[in-house]
Parts: sequence; C-alpha cells; structure tokens
Amino acid sequence: MVIQVRSIILGTLKRRLADSEERDRGMGLVEMIVALFILAIGLTATAAEFVTVDRVTAETAQRQAAINIAAQQQSELAGFESLNWQFSSGIPANITNSIHRIGSTFYTATTTVTNCQSNAVIVQIISKVTVTWSSASGTQTYNQYSSLAGPPTATCP
Repeated sequence: MVIQVRSIILGTLKRRLADSEERDRGMGLVEMIVALFILAIGLTATAAEFVTVDRVTAETAQRQAAINIAAQQQSELAGFESLNWQFSSGIPANITNSIHRIGSTFYTATTTVTNCQSNAVIVQIISKVTVTWSSASGTQTYNQYSSLAGPPTATCP
C-alpha cells in the first residue's frame, strides 16, 4: 500500500512537471523581449541624462570663465585708483570694453560707471562689469559691481 501511494504521488508529480514544461515553453522568449524593451527604455533615459549633464557642465564652465573675466576687469579698474584718478576730462562713463576668447566661446566685457557721487572729501563711484556670451541656451549675461573711491579732484561723468 505504501508503495502504491508513493508511485501515485510520483506519477502525479511527473505529470505536473511535464505539463508545466509544456506550458512554459516559449515564455522565455517573450520574457526576454519584454526585459530587453524595459532595458532599452532605461538606457534611453540614461543617455538623455548624459546629454543634459554635458550641457550643464559646459554652461557652468562658461559662467565661471565670465566670472573670471569680470574679476579681471574689476582689478584693472582698481588700477585707476592707484593713478589717483588722473583723468583730464573726468571719469569716463564707459571705462573699458574688451573681447576675450576662451576655447570656442567669445566673451564681451564692458565696464561702465553706474553711479558717481562727489563731495569735498572723496569721489565715490560704483562700476558694473557686464560680460556677455553665447551658449547653447542663448545669450548669457553676468554682472559684477564694485565700489571705488578717488580724490575729490576727479569729476563724475
């Protein structure tokens, strides 16, 4: 009796295993196609992120270059202080205008006097350096302000 029950259980298990093998045939191919499709969607999204990161990195490098150019222009303007503001016709409204090339990008830097106040003791000017350049996102602008003091003999524009 035990042998018969055992053979019945083994027979039932063998039939179920054989049936499941029949049903599962071909499912491997369908599953693989679905998995490849999901993988393709993920890789496409990842590739798009790489393009975005590359663009943002390039724009950050351009903005840093503009900041460096503005700082250079401001340091040149500070040199006017050391000249004791010896301008024969007063402080010019447009102090400098220059073009810089870094890599394949051209930067235009313009330094202007935005405010000038004079009293009997000192002349105080506020200057603005504007750096413009073209990027993939269009024309970009960076502004940097500084304040300089000169002798009262300098005249405001």
